[in-house]
Amino acid sequence: MKVLVAGGNSVLGRHVVRHLIDHGYQVFALSQHPEQDNPLAIPLALQDEYMAGKFDAVICCARPVMAPYAQEKQPPDFSELMDSLERFAKPDATKLYTSGIEVFGCADECLPVELKFEPLSAAEKDVPVLQEAIKLGWTPVFVPTLVYGGQECPIHTSLNRRESLRIPVLIPSSGLYYAAHLDDLAAFHVTLIEQDTLAPFYFLAEEKRYSPEDLADMLVKYGWAEGVKCLSLPSFLKQYGEEVLEVETMNVSVPINADFEPVNRLSTYLSQTRITPAHDHP
Repeated sequence: MKVLVAGGNSVLGRHVVRHLIDHGYQVFALSQHPEQDNPLAIPLALQDEYMAGKFDAVICCARPVMAPYAQEKQPPDFSELMDSLERFAKPDATKLYTSGIEVFGCADECLPVELKFEPLSAAEKDVPVLQEAIKLGWTPVFVPTLVYGGQECPIHTSLNRRESLRIPVLIPSSGLYYAAHLDDLAAFHVTLIEQDTLAPFYFLAEEKRYSPEDLADMLVKYGWAEGVKCLSLPSFLKQYGEEVLEVETMNVSVPINADFEPVNRLSTYLSQTRITPAHDHP
């Protein structure tokens, strides 16, 4: 079975590729910048004609990770990417489009019967492509704001890039984050391409949610950070701007799919994972 992954070297994509290979699939990754290709997957050029219509499953997980302590670079033009994925897919291929809960970030609740997008400013560009993908028969898979785990854990990587290991937190703290381990998310992508029938959409996350203050306190408690820096609303806005404030205060409830049974928990992971934090700068 041939599977094509777009974004095979993204934070989530690397895990999806590895899980697919571990399950015996022949995995190709759409290659746009050869120097950034996932070495585990077979590179496939956007312009390739020979492989058109030959993939049993296609997965687009090229969207950037958006999280309190991790932000990937924006991907290339999604319209060109989706056109290529459509061309490579068999007529009856399973097509998964991975997006983020941030496309509902301005809402209080997302109902299980319909998708009504109310995106954060930083996620607005994803909505038109997502809507078009749904029209073309793609199944959207929504992942949490906060993802973690793996050799390049997004939380660890981002904390080590900070000038200070004191975590900024808006006080009072009103947001609530969903979370999920990258291995749990990747494993469920494999589960989905093995199913004959899919639901219209999937929300994947651990049940427990964390406020930014809760998360910062855990990072300090378990040695990931050195302290918490409490900020008023004016101070937070001045330092980080409106888009970061939207992520900090996002508090949308989503219907997590009952079939998603994660084996990891964020609190357990943070307490059991030993890291070497970067030196705090004055």
